[in-house]
This record gives sequence, structure tokens and C-alpha cells, in this order.
Amino acid sequence: MGVPGARPVRFSKGAICEQSMAKSRKMSDNARKMNPKGLKPPLAVEIEIGSDCNRRCPYCPNSSFERPERGAMEDTLFLGILKQLSDLNYEGRISYHFFNEPLLSPSLSRFVALTRDILPRSRIEIFTNGTLLNQEKLRELLDLGVHKFTVTRHIGSDLAEFEDAYARLSESDKGKIIYYSHQDLIFTNRGGLVQGFGSFKVTPPLDRPCFVPISTSVITVKGNVLPCFQDFLQRNVMGNVQEQHFGDIWASQKYIDFRNRLREGKRAAHSVCSECDYILVVS
Repeated sequence: MGVPGARPVRFSKGAICEQSMAKSRKMSDNARKMNPKGLKPPLAVEIEIGSDCNRRCPYCPNSSFERPERGAMEDTLFLGILKQLSDLNYEGRISYHFFNEPLLSPSLSRFVALTRDILPRSRIEIFTNGTLLNQEKLRELLDLGVHKFTVTRHIGSDLAEFEDAYARLSESDKGKIIYYSHQDLIFTNRGGLVQGFGSFKVTPPLDRPCFVPISTSVITVKGNVLPCFQDFLQRNVMGNVQEQHFGDIWASQKYIDFRNRLREGKRAAHSVCSECDYILVVS
């Protein structure tokens, strides 16, 4: 499979660093021994494969703040994350974004191929602004096994190339793409960082439950684990997958307590949550 004339995607797990794999195996031994409560992993793991975005939308913190972590995720770290998730028999959604545009990463296709190889039962979904999603790239990623694209046309974007590529797809492939305008989005204040765009006319802190930390986990470009995709400044770090197995972090008392407080509607107990106006209880 692939795009005619395109360079095939090849990778070698052995070449990516056996030392990292050995470290991951050692941590996974601990992961299998812990988790006496039988906790299921999150429904979605969002991996920030790079920190860059080519847009500065006014309703996004990127327009006013700098991410605490910059650069591209190293291959060894990405492979280690997949190995840790494989230890947990992970079957949920894998995406490659936080506040970044994943198609800016030259590693995206390789990472998709690795995900399909190591987590064959996972579902791969790409969230993108669509500015770099031309016919060749769309075909390549579909052939590599991407299950779904969520494309958002933001303010001032020209997505003529994407729209042309979409028009050429089969009906089956078109069914794998959701296409939004920015006018279709539900805006939030991004944990208090963005003002004037919230779709909800409420005043934080809210006393209602939130299940986002139960359904979703974010892993940043340097391996920090966050319980929410709104935490742009990383105020609620649960651990780092370069120091602990993801399974250990997910089942840690710190993370369990965080999820339980949000489940009970105690948003005021945590920064970001205390300022958040997101009234939907799940992503």
C-alpha cells in the first residue's frame, strides 16, 4: 500500500534503542504486579509528538502563551510509550496532538506505522487543522491505518487542497473524516487562559462532575502525564513515563484521588479545574 512515487515508510524497532526498550520492560514488570484494583486504562491517550502549531487562533492559548515544553518527541520516548500501553493490552484511541498540529511532525507517518504494529487493536485518530493535509498525505495516512480524521477549518484558513483531496475519496474513506468549521466548535476558556470565547455562560469554579480525567490522558512531548487536555501550562502533572510505567502512573493514588475529586464535582480542589468553564462532563 502507499502513494505511487512516495517514499515507503520503514522503521526498525531494534534501531530505535534497545536501552530504552530494556528500561520499559523493567518498568512493565512493576506495572503487571501493581493495579490490584483492576483499573482499566483511559479510553483515549493523546500523545504530543511535537509542540509546534502553524496557527495562532485567538481562542487557543497558543495565541498568548508559550508551552512549557518545546521541540519534537524523540523516537525512543514514543516507542517506550507504545510498549507501556502494549503491556496494558491497550485498545483505546491514540492521537498525536495536545495544542500542536501533528502534520508538522516529520515523524507522524512513522509513528502511525509503529502504533499500528505495536497496538494493533487501538484506534488511530488524527486531529488536524487541515492546512497540510493534501491528497498525497491523506492517502498515505489512510493506507497506514488511520481510522479517523477530525479536521477543523479555523479562522482565516484556506483548505482548498484538503477539500479537493476529500472530494476525490471513495465514499468509504469519506466516512473516516469529520470536517468542522470553527463556527461548529464548543469554545471553553481553556482552564482560565482564554477569555471572551467561552460557549458556556457560567462562572468557575463549577460544582458539577467532570469525567475527562477518567476517559482521557495526555502525554506531553517530554513524557509528562496530564489528566486533561485543557492543561496547557501543565499545572497538574501526574508523573513522567520516562521515570514510571504509564500503568503505575494511571493507578497511582495521586491520579486516583484526582479522578475521584472530579467525578464528585470538586473542581475547586485543583488549579486549571477551578478556573475551567467546560460544563460537559466528558470529552
